[in-house]
Amino acid sequence: MAPIYVPEHQRSVEPKVPDEIDTFLQPPPPPRFNPLRVNLYNPCVPARVPSVVVRTLCVGLLNTRSAKQQDAAADKPAEIHDLVEDKRIDALVITESWLRDGEHDRIALGYMTPTGYALKLLPRPNKRGGGLALIHSSAIHTTLLCNISRPSFEGFETNISHKKCSICLVAIYRPPSTSPVKFFNEFSDVMSSIIVTRNNIIIVGDFNIHVDTPHISTAKGLISIMDDMNLYQHVHEPTHINGHTLDLMMTSTLTPLHVQVNDVDRSVSSDHFAVLFKLNFDRPPNVKRKLCVRKWKAIDIAALNDEINRLPLSTGDLFSA
Repeated sequence: MAPIYVPEHQRSVEPKVPDEIDTFLQPPPPPRFNPLRVNLYNPCVPARVPSVVVRTLCVGLLNTRSAKQQDAAADKPAEIHDLVEDKRIDALVITESWLRDGEHDRIALGYMTPTGYALKLLPRPNKRGGGLALIHSSAIHTTLLCNISRPSFEGFETNISHKKCSICLVAIYRPPSTSPVKFFNEFSDVMSSIIVTRNNIIIVGDFNIHVDTPHISTAKGLISIMDDMNLYQHVHEPTHINGHTLDLMMTSTLTPLHVQVNDVDRSVSSDHFAVLFKLNFDRPPNVKRKLCVRKWKAIDIAALNDEINRLPLSTGDLFSA
């Protein structure tokens, strides 16, 4: 039997089966430019948007007027513990802690320090009252407290590192009985050396100076020092039950840190309020600028020399008034 001729366009073509079934079933890759971030595989399912990590640090300041007080009037260790946990504070500076290193205050120290936190002390030597403390999260690294106290004030300096960024934290407590003039001189001397040798400086503390009344002499003296050292004071709300602003937070006007007063909390039984700050470590976005530049390779040097030589200038013009 002779073979039957079938035209080419009528012949059945078997579908091509790829060697790799999994590869054949995969959807085509989406276009590289997708400004609306639409899920191109399934529009009904939201596309994943990459998260933006903002590196922030919450720093608090509180004059407790005895952080170890436990009686019918107040349970300050428990109140401090709850403040740190509820507000998610990364580092809390305490002034007038009245705390000591030893067995007598060991129970109070344990109560006020939440799990996952550490506590460092700078007690007032040989005297009752005063003293500074730092409660900080174990997730951030802090150096040992460097004592910068002088006769007119108590203070410490420490370095806090957080996600490859670091700040120099300075804590100050000036007792109201000390001479303001002596404090201004000693504070200026200490801060002059710190500002020259440190970066990202943050100064917090109870200065016992009413900066909310700038016309009085003590406020003028402190404001003058801040101006001389390029320091900016961020607290503008009352921090004391009498309505004055005594607890301050300063940064250098040249610092790259973005600081915001986040809250003034009154949950702890004290005549001072807790002041909370948010520090943003993220670098600000670059500002785009349009620059016009000359193509130096396209300049005709000979023509430029001729133009200069034809200018009506003389050497006398260089010295004329």
